[in-house]
Amino acid sequence: MHRRAFVSLGVVLVGGAAANLQAALMDFTITADNHYAIYNAVPGVDQTSALQFIGMNELGPEGNPGQYNWSLPEHWEFNNVSGRVYIAAWSDDNIAQALLAQVYADGSSLHTGNAAWEAYPTGLDLDDFDVRPTEAQMGGYIGTADAGNLWETPYVGGANGVNPWGVIPGITNQARWTWWNRPGDPDPLDGGTGDGEFIIFRLTTTVPTPGSAALALAGGLLIARRKR
Repeated sequence: MHRRAFVSLGVVLVGGAAANLQAALMDFTITADNHYAIYNAVPGVDQTSALQFIGMNELGPEGNPGQYNWSLPEHWEFNNVSGRVYIAAWSDDNIAQALLAQVYADGSSLHTGNAAWEAYPTGLDLDDFDVRPTEAQMGGYIGTADAGNLWETPYVGGANGVNPWGVIPGITNQARWTWWNRPGDPDPLDGGTGDGEFIIFRLTTTVPTPGSAALALAGGLLIARRKR
């Protein structure tokens, strides 16, 4: 089963230098035990107004398709100008929790487990069927983490294929399951927890040189979703 949705975002103008903005084409194949939501950071006046919601997986515990919400990944493509992408992730507090993503920025791999990923625990617990964090909520937490230098290196677990998830189709085995490293916990992927969830993951990308990616200002930013 395949589904696609396309959204065109408005032109972003920063300091009158719009013609100089280049975009990295982001290609995400991603899943989470249990939930995630992706936000694209685009240049703006402040952090809140600069976030654009890309998409998320299922709200409930079941997959659509797939047995569980984490069984099959979603695929997203969008242009990123700022060099930053943010992901909110949370679990149902039961058995296990982790994020797994195959990511390419203009063809360069930035899969989960790469040093370009950081994490910040918000302390707010979200569960199955909870709505995603708003752009304003995300912007507030991101501002707090930035101001306090609170971004942490996330815990990196096993590669795609490890228990309890097995092989997630469509994601390379170079991607690693990851989560926020709760202090004193040797393996934050194992055992249910609501501590610090939702978590914000920050992915820092490299904005390419002119001509190596599609321009974000040429007709707006294109977002694509595909359920595998």
